[in-house]
Amino acid sequence: MTAHATAPPVDAQVLGGLLLDLYRFARELPLADFQRRVLERLSEALPFDSAWWGMSELDRELHSSFPFRLPADYVDAWRAIRGHDLMADAVIGTPSVTANFDTARLHATPTFAAFMDAYGIRQSMCTLLMNPTLNLTTFLSLYRQGPDAQPFSEAERQFKQLVMPHLWAAWTSNWISQLASAKAQLSADLAQRDEVDRQRQAIQQAIGQARAELAQARSDLDQARADRQTAQLVTEAARSQRAELERQRVELADLVKRLEAQRDGLVPNVNPPPDRPATPDSRR
Repeated sequence: MTAHATAPPVDAQVLGGLLLDLYRFARELPLADFQRRVLERLSEALPFDSAWWGMSELDRELHSSFPFRLPADYVDAWRAIRGHDLMADAVIGTPSVTANFDTARLHATPTFAAFMDAYGIRQSMCTLLMNPTLNLTTFLSLYRQGPDAQPFSEAERQFKQLVMPHLWAAWTSNWISQLASAKAQLSADLAQRDEVDRQRQAIQQAIGQARAELAQARSDLDQARADRQTAQLVTEAARSQRAELERQRVELADLVKRLEAQRDGLVPNVNPPPDRPATPDSRR
């Protein structure tokens, strides 16, 4: 790890700039990015290599955990030795006061020394704040790692102690902001869902009406086809009837002619032809 020079006392401008950024982050950043960005910004004002930020009960049962630039197994390893955590012992007894731990203090017990050595932690500062409303504690530990890690100075300890309440307030504000945003988004989503449901119902009604109209159109078409077929049948029947009547008329006319011919053949012609002279026999 890169050696850290002892930081000079922090002036009001540095502190003020950090606090302005903290509260800006609270307004602008999503909850998932807030802690990471805050710690990145804090490391610019107070140099450190890694950190652990979280919330727990007084019995050290974690409710929130954000390891920063630490291996993935760090929290699980801590759970295995949490009853031997010397930093937790110190800050629980003096909440709101930042405790400074140099190499010697971190190696006060073999168990805790082995845990610190496993992650190369040589210098640390930790602050714990009590939240009676939630019955929880908020903690933040800053670490410097590697054999050349410089101890945190008294000025840095005081700086962290000043920043910690603002960090907690900004984190809380970020929660509230995100919850309000989530609530607004939920309301918008619900309104959009209601609009979608309304449109879906309107579409379903339109589909139902279209299906009814289509069914009616099909029924009308079927009726028209049936009417047309009936008309065709009637027309064909009328045509056939006319043909039959015409055939009967022709047959009847022929029969009349034949009967007239037979009648003419049976009746004698009593009148002689007009230009034939009478014979003597006819005068007798």
